[in-house]
Amino acid sequence: MIRLDPPDEDGRTGGSMRIVAREGQSVTMGLFRDDGVECRFAEVHGPSIDLLADLKGVHHDLRFTIGLCVAGMGVADSIAASDSDVPPETPMLMYGAWNSAVISYARCFGTGVRLSLKAHDVPERAREFHDYVLDLRNKHIAHSVNDHEVGTVAALVDSNPDSDIPIRGIVELLSHRYDVSAEAWDGLGSLATAVLNIVNRKIEAVRIAAEQELAAIPIQKVLEAPDLEWTLGGPGSATRSRPTHAKRRRQTPE
Repeated sequence: MIRLDPPDEDGRTGGSMRIVAREGQSVTMGLFRDDGVECRFAEVHGPSIDLLADLKGVHHDLRFTIGLCVAGMGVADSIAASDSDVPPETPMLMYGAWNSAVISYARCFGTGVRLSLKAHDVPERAREFHDYVLDLRNKHIAHSVNDHEVGTVAALVDSNPDSDIPIRGIVELLSHRYDVSAEAWDGLGSLATAVLNIVNRKIEAVRIAAEQELAAIPIQKVLEAPDLEWTLGGPGSATRSRPTHAKRRRQTPE
């Protein structure tokens, strides 16, 4: 499935459009109605235009993080208020959602072909918790480094010192630390919201520059630009890096 989020009525990133395709299948965008006028999507590039595209990806990751946090906080509150037993699959689903939320937030600051946010993009009051979240991702969730995961093997020793078999064997033990309390969900959701507000301001400023870049492109060149097209990646493409926007600009005929 390819999910597209075109601008909504006021130009902000808003509604969603879903297109289902098979792996490796190319999808060309159809017509899009703008104020009653049917328009096609023409692929254009430029430094600010491509920066705006990258910011859209960051915007999506932060919105996804916030959505998971809202859902997780609701489940955590329900568990705390319930007198009944928690379904056995609930903790696993909560841990999975928490890992996904942390990774989605950390993607905004990671390395890759997409624009990365920097520490100064995080409000100063939130940087300590921001650093904690990135450490969770880098040293626990994505890589086993810190003591939030501890594995050990213990000998089973008979508590009776006179036992004929004092050593009963060995047992493997593994402990994982997860904090999926409502407070944890609220903290991550609040952090992602604070960063999203900054990203929204960046998008507003970059969109103005992108519109100026578009206006500077000869009209005929825009009219002749190919339709926007995506190809849904499959298992074979997971190891390949997609080209950066700068490389794609160099490949675009003048």
